[in-house]
Amino acid sequence: VPVEENTAVIEQRYKALGGTITVFHKPGVGHHPHGLDDPAPVAELIQTYTTRRDTEKRQ
Repeated sequence: VPVEENTAVIEQRYKALGGTITVFHKPGVGHHPHGLDDPAPVAELIQTYTTRRDTEKRQ
């Protein structure tokens, strides 16, 4: 499934509804981008949002 027909559609609709979404694209790969060359951006995103959620619960 081409990104333009799948992930890009969801990304556009989610943003149009006011949502925040981060999509990691692996250049040169289509349907199954198994793993990124550098997983750090994904780990940082997870850490940012889980840390934020934990902080909000404590307040």
